[in-house]
Amino acid sequence: MSLPNSLPMKCVWCAAVHLVQPNLLKIGKGKFCSRGCYNAFLSNPMKFVDKSHGDVVCWPWVGCVDVNGYGRVFARGKSRLAHRVVYELLVGKIPDGLDLLHDCDNPPCCNPQHLYPGTHQKNMDDMVKRNRVTRKITHACISPTQAMEIYSSDEPSTTIAEQFGVSYYTAWDIRAGRSWSIVTQLMRPGRYSRPPSDGVATELVREAE
Repeated sequence: MSLPNSLPMKCVWCAAVHLVQPNLLKIGKGKFCSRGCYNAFLSNPMKFVDKSHGDVVCWPWVGCVDVNGYGRVFARGKSRLAHRVVYELLVGKIPDGLDLLHDCDNPPCCNPQHLYPGTHQKNMDDMVKRNRVTRKITHACISPTQAMEIYSSDEPSTTIAEQFGVSYYTAWDIRAGRSWSIVTQLMRPGRYSRPPSDGVATELVREAE
């Protein structure tokens, strides 16, 4: 049943025509035909993608980003990488077990033309070749080998911190994967029973020739 003086409006999300009272339009309401469409609009990641410079160049994510520069968005009940969400929205499902790599080497970019599925090892190899690993650990106070030893140790974090002369929080962050993940993720799944030699560990984070 429609109310008197209702005006037909097109939903900004699903384009369905619905009736809205003029007094609601005056205060900026009535743009959506239902609560479901309103919630869908709020969760739509595309509103945070800057496509203003065309389809060929990068589409930077203008919403929340993590410490590595990758966009983050809350979807499917958890925080996810924005470029993966946008790719699945515009292209389709990413094959199980594969990463989504940036051909443009620009972390906030969400342009599907610059993204392609690839193995985790391929992703790590690209990071080394493009010298993105060494840039992040230039000012580190421990070596890659030490980071791997901390990550693979079964000792308590307090003991590890004393052994390596770092703070408890530094040791805890490494073991939790919050820091040095570029190196320690090369050890996953599972941890090495014995850390690799200095030569091997250093090679993991040097630019491939």
